[in-house]
Amino acid sequence: MGIFIVPFFSPLSSKEMQKIVLKQFEIKNIQIKHPLDYLNQQLELQDHLLYLFVGTGGTEKDIVSFVNQLNLISPISLLSYDLNNSLPAAMEVREYLQDQGRKVRIAHGLSNFLENIKYFDIVLDKIKNSRMGLIGKSSEWLIASQVDEEKIKKYWGIEIIHIPIEELIDGINVNQGELSKNGKNFLDQASECEVGEEEVRKAELALKTIETIVKKYQLDIVSIECFTLVVKTEITSCFALSYLNDQGLIAGCEGDIPTTFTMFLVNKIIQKPVFMSNVVDVDIKTNHVNLAHCTVPRTMIENYNIKTHFETDKSVAIQGFFSPQQEVTVVKIGGSDLSKWWVSEGRVVRNVTNESACRTQIEIELEDPVDYFFERSIANHHCVVLGHHAEELQDFLKFTIGKER
Repeated sequence: MGIFIVPFFSPLSSKEMQKIVLKQFEIKNIQIKHPLDYLNQQLELQDHLLYLFVGTGGTEKDIVSFVNQLNLISPISLLSYDLNNSLPAAMEVREYLQDQGRKVRIAHGLSNFLENIKYFDIVLDKIKNSRMGLIGKSSEWLIASQVDEEKIKKYWGIEIIHIPIEELIDGINVNQGELSKNGKNFLDQASECEVGEEEVRKAELALKTIETIVKKYQLDIVSIECFTLVVKTEITSCFALSYLNDQGLIAGCEGDIPTTFTMFLVNKIIQKPVFMSNVVDVDIKTNHVNLAHCTVPRTMIENYNIKTHFETDKSVAIQGFFSPQQEVTVVKIGGSDLSKWWVSEGRVVRNVTNESACRTQIEIELEDPVDYFFERSIANHHCVVLGHHAEELQDFLKFTIGKER
């Protein structure tokens, strides 16, 4: 992924001034491509982030002509600064293009822009060349969560490593041994436990096997076709995923690549564990949403019960309880090339106990309208991270993706 600056200067501006201004962009991951580079060479636009830099006033018609000739896809990003009538020109262009039906935004201020890029480069360096292990396949019901792996590799630098679910199943059958210290701590720290120690020992076999697979394939992220696992072995991965996320290795459920990527990216930016969840209920009147899943990082919760898995009533799942009034941020990145996103802050209203939903259940009051979930949500699964982090996440996503659902 690269950030491309397309500069526009008035013919009246000096070459020396243009050179001084553009020198500020000589940092990592930024390339300057003049308008004629695109118009004459027909360079590809979709695989990098494009900013139209308003170098001076008097460039309005040139910018509009460029947009129209290349038929740029909305949203269009205009970069302005506080000299040479840059912002006034950007405002004229924005209004004109919006009247044409295009979505346009202005990113103003070079110092903030460049500082953000330097910070975002650090995050991008953590992401690129990462290896996501898909153990099994994406669950068959995730019909809106399929991805184009080549585009993900090209844009984000993440490689998807396909691992047969049989490797996990066979590994569980081979692994044996007594309950470890980690398993005993999981049992001892639970407020209540409705399963026997033997079920926890079996669940720990899944953890040990996943850890072996992660080491074998040198994985940075993992997502598991967990329903096939429990159907074929009567063992869940709920304890394993909870433990791995608390240890800093991002692990997602159901072979859901977009949501597991969301967890990974949020973790790299915020450096906190992430709760992957189903959307269970939405109340437009109160602007509340209920989220639930059978696993949760234990460092995110106050206490927990050990229960069986909701859909199968087998093995081990976690009923976690969040701190009431806890501030949270809900986020999702999706689309076949992971180029759609949505973020909202909120607070935990209460923990919910509903026997007809996954074990960990929270009701959240969101700041943004919850009709999003009915009208334009990015599939089902959404992620929760503790604390208010919308601005930080939005800034990064605007720079790397440039649009919001």
